Amino acid sequence: MPASSLARLIFQKVPHRIAARTTYRGLSVGFKGDLRNIGLSDVFQNISANRLGGTLRIYDEKDERYVFFSQGEATMASRGKDGGSLVDTLLKDGKISERDHDRITKRQAKSPKSLSELLAEMKVMKPDDFRSFARHFLEEEVYEIFSWASALFEFTEGEPPPEIFDPAQKALILSIPATGIIMEAARRLDEWEKIGKRIPTFRAVVVPTSPIQAGTDIPGGEVGREVMESADGRRSVQWLIDHLPHTKFEICKAVADLEEAGMLRTLSEFERVRLAETFASAGQTDEALEILRLSLEVDRNDHDMRRKYASLLEQLGKLEEAASEVKILAHMLLEAGNREGAVGAYQWAASLSPSDTVAREKLYGLRKEIGGGAAADEAGRELAQLYRKVGLKEKARDLYLELVEASDDDPDLDELLAKTYLELGETRSAASRYRSAARLHLGRRNYDEAAEIYEQILKIDPENPEAQKIIVEIREGRIALRKQRLRRAAGLFVGIAGGVLLCGVLVYEGFARYAFHLAHKDEITLLQNGNVMGSIDRYKEVSSRYPYSLSGAEARGIIARLAGWQIGLSKSPDEIKQLLELHLTQEIRTRGEERREYLAIHVQLASYEGMRDDERREVQEKIATIREVGAAGPILQIHREIRGRSWTPEINVALLKALEGINHKQTILPILIIWLDEIDQDYGGPGPQADNDRKEIRETLIRLTGRKEASTEPKALTAGYWRSVLEGEE
Repeated sequence: MPASSLARLIFQKVPHRIAARTTYRGLSVGFKGDLRNIGLSDVFQNISANRLGGTLRIYDEKDERYVFFSQGEATMASRGKDGGSLVDTLLKDGKISERDHDRITKRQAKSPKSLSELLAEMKVMKPDDFRSFARHFLEEEVYEIFSWASALFEFTEGEPPPEIFDPAQKALILSIPATGIIMEAARRLDEWEKIGKRIPTFRAVVVPTSPIQAGTDIPGGEVGREVMESADGRRSVQWLIDHLPHTKFEICKAVADLEEAGMLRTLSEFERVRLAETFASAGQTDEALEILRLSLEVDRNDHDMRRKYASLLEQLGKLEEAASEVKILAHMLLEAGNREGAVGAYQWAASLSPSDTVAREKLYGLRKEIGGGAAADEAGRELAQLYRKVGLKEKARDLYLELVEASDDDPDLDELLAKTYLELGETRSAASRYRSAARLHLGRRNYDEAAEIYEQILKIDPENPEAQKIIVEIREGRIALRKQRLRRAAGLFVGIAGGVLLCGVLVYEGFARYAFHLAHKDEITLLQNGNVMGSIDRYKEVSSRYPYSLSGAEARGIIARLAGWQIGLSKSPDEIKQLLELHLTQEIRTRGEERREYLAIHVQLASYEGMRDDERREVQEKIATIREVGAAGPILQIHREIRGRSWTPEINVALLKALEGINHKQTILPILIIWLDEIDQDYGGPGPQADNDRKEIRETLIRLTGRKEASTEPKALTAGYWRSVLEGEE
């Protein structure tokens, strides 16, 4: 909204309502409020309409400003007791030298003359120039207050507090009407909105896009030129505000105008990181921190940037600040699903701030979620110890109870829990836990530790008979002797039981060997009569009756050999399937479950309908090769041979489904890619069936590689695409 429209709206609609409020119960004498509920324009207009005289204080948690009004018009401004004087502002803005500043300050302390008179007398500044400067200072201070988004205010009638306002301002008797202030403030708010789009933060570091050429027209005039000369790619906008002799508004507007003209730009994230590293290596740590803060303002979710920022804080010894940043990093890692990274960050935060229970609580919780175990137990113990140290005894007790329940009879935990009970004054529970710890030590033959704990029990309960008795027995060695006798008795029992078990095993193996001998005798007769299946059945009886014997294992090996021999002679598809399963069962048992993946393919290949007996026998020979090599590669060779003889489209589909059960990606991917090349050849040219097979192969490739985006890419139906994928993964 244009400044004139905003001012008109304020004067037409605001004063009556505010004036009504301020006259209620004598609020014109003194009032206060929140700028989020009542705009600063309303406050100024109220003071002006009622011609009030007094001090308006505007403040928040970090800063405060004061404006003094006389007859409803602003006459003085201040930043508080330590806000500086007009003579200090003259020095900062470059209007006087340091030498003049020192001379004027000394003379002010001795002379009753005003600052304006002293400046004129010393021929430093003319009275009119000083008055103009002071008026500009007052206006800029007031206008800046209007940019505050939220703050509290309070108005107090009366004379200006001497400790707040500079006497030099009071002597000038300046006067600025609220009307002009409100209109100019509205205009500047519009400008600030535009500036904010160009300068998101005052920590932004700016640099000229090119050197200034002579005669170049620079936006912002003299202010713009000074900004261009000072912006060297290492200084932030805040630095320019603090060091150049111009107001914040003037400098920020100049920066925004220069950026819009393409003569100035802010550093990129990469440039900011490099600059921070340069500052840090040069020992300019404050500058490095400032740059990293800027980067985090721009992107709060940059994990690496926050890690660098925390590391630099740690190097500077600002451990609490570093711990806070690391906890934020841990939270972000957790939200991103990186629990291991979050664990490391919380460990780092705990080391930086040893008394921080929050970091250790998070660490313990994550350790439990990830899988518990020794890491979670250690984190829990450290947290419980910290609870005790900082006085959270109840929390320590509850956590020790949780750890004891999850542990495998750890006497140290029971002892720590007992000490915590004592600190809480729960002596009965402490004695109970001490007894548990002592008994665990006795069970582990840690007699000295057990005696020490029983002595702790006697301190709690001096008449405890168990503690008195066991301490005496430990010191006299009776408990150790009793335990030794028990160990000898247990050893004797184990020896006898082992002997009995060995006898049982020998008897079991003897029966199995006898049954195997009978099956072997029958094998000779059955093989002579050509009854291979009968011989296999006899050995299967031995294997099923004595599965855990050496003879049973030997019988299974013979079954596999006989089945492999008979495969080449059999003509029945059902019998071939049965023999294949018998033949490969031993391989699966002795060389791993992954053989089952090949078994499914072997059975399918051996039972294709339409194959002649001689072709089937050749397939069996290839199966033997596959079994020995232990790879799926020869399957492709079988497929090619079948395709040249009795190939049908169903063979491709069946073989593809068989391959889907194999997890050996490196072996299967090349086979599928070759198939994509050969599909048109299989079908005698392109067609619907070839397209369907090509799509099925593509889906299998997507499943094996995880490249879901390939489902929408036309080139993913070609072998060349998948070869490039395979080469990229390698």
